[in-house]
Amino acid sequence: MPKVNINSTRGLVQETGAGVIIDGQTAAFSIQKSISATTGIHVYQEEVDFGGTALTATDDGLVAYLSKTIPANSVILFSSMTSTELSNLASVDLDLGITATTDTVSGAAMTAETNLCTGLGIDVSDTLGESVGLSTAQAVAALTSVAIYNNTTSNTVAASTAGKVLVTIVYAGTAQAS
Repeated sequence: MPKVNINSTRGLVQETGAGVIIDGQTAAFSIQKSISATTGIHVYQEEVDFGGTALTATDDGLVAYLSKTIPANSVILFSSMTSTELSNLASVDLDLGITATTDTVSGAAMTAETNLCTGLGIDVSDTLGESVGLSTAQAVAALTSVAIYNNTTSNTVAASTAGKVLVTIVYAGTAQAS
């Protein structure tokens, strides 16, 4: 069986190998029912660059909000974080979660967040390409903002000059992430 690559810029592409790849690197990619332009299964993918961000040792200290929000009352079916560029710092471990807030100051502790993925190490001693993922579906309710924050209090307190994380979220909902 050939490998099928569904790509947001090239469309449906057949490649050598086996399996199916949904690749939304240049834009959010959505799988939608034909009877509605909005309701269905959606894939939201964003690479978050935190080079230049001052990291703190605050547990759940905000590193970055993603640029889009998930529609209220959606259900997250799957989420993951993959390191695409390691930080230059000695200790960086991150979580991904959803929250109702949009105004937490960088480095300040997130409150009332729900973890989606925990413990992605992206410091100089970690392995590039490591991934962590969500193990059970998670209701969004009013927690529409997606954020990356410190996993514990052990992160190096300094500005990271490098570091990128690819976030992938597959959810059932009434609209694309916006």
